[in-house]
Amino acid sequence: MQKDGQWFILEEISKKGIYQTPLKKFLNSNKNEFNKSQTTVVRLDNYYQTYIPKAIEYGIERINTPYDEIFLWDDDSYYCSELVYKMFSTQNISRNSIPFFTHPMTFKNSTGKPMLVG
Repeated sequence: MQKDGQWFILEEISKKGIYQTPLKKFLNSNKNEFNKSQTTVVRLDNYYQTYIPKAIEYGIERINTPYDEIFLWDDDSYYCSELVYKMFSTQNISRNSIPFFTHPMTFKNSTGKPMLVG
């Protein structure tokens, strides 16, 4: 998004929550050994362009909302892909047309066993 002539991104940061980050800072935080940004940028199809302003508005309204560390879908906190999905799914877009897929978060590995953190 652009604000006061500068570009920003909305991101979900663990321990911080939804945060507005200057684009340059974001790009500089993810560099490879050649000092080049490893960020991938994608553009939505033209069909979705009219939904972007309200999606951004939804995200801005939630700045400083906490990060969802337990990945619940229906609480007052967000994890990164949940925020992006809800930025569009809360608009008048048919469920089959939302440009992002969701999968329930899980703490299980690919065999279905609980992952151990340690």
